[in-house]
Amino acid sequence: MATRLEEILIRARDTLSDPNAERWTDARLIRLADDAQKSIAVFAGLLRSKVEVNLVMSQTLYTLPTDAHRIIRVTNEANQVIPLVSHDYADQHFGLSWEQHTGSPAKAIIFDKLNGGTFKVYPSPTTTTQLVGTPPNQVYGVVSSGVAQAQGLSSPFGIATGFEVVSTTFLTVDYLANPTPLVAATDL
Repeated sequence: MATRLEEILIRARDTLSDPNAERWTDARLIRLADDAQKSIAVFAGLLRSKVEVNLVMSQTLYTLPTDAHRIIRVTNEANQVIPLVSHDYADQHFGLSWEQHTGSPAKAIIFDKLNGGTFKVYPSPTTTTQLVGTPPNQVYGVVSSGVAQAQGLSSPFGIATGFEVVSTTFLTVDYLANPTPLVAATDL
């Protein structure tokens, strides 16, 4: 019984009227089949992936993974969709100096169709981190008993150390991925 690849080659040779591989080599037909599959996958949007991008204060430009082809959707940490807009839209609606604007949360993702590997966040983030365990609105040196227990502190009085800075502002970027290169004929 013929393998899938052999079936493809037999059918291609029948269509090309080259049953004895006189004009079209197997290697050439395999490359063409690989190119066709990649084009179909990209055009139909079959290969999807996602990545979380931590926002950095005062940074507007972010890079996507190397396999990113086109951004489909971006959501914030609350799973709210952030609109994707072009540079022209940003210029018209946010002003020509939109890249210098700062604030939080992100209101738009600016993308360039010619450079699918990067995107910009509008406005440039100003709030991106928080201290984990820092009790809000507390008297200096005093930590409420509930927060003390949650942090594993034996006493609500004294100096609390060991609080850690973590990123709390991130975006989840869903994107269409580029197909991986053909490694061997068995990948077809």
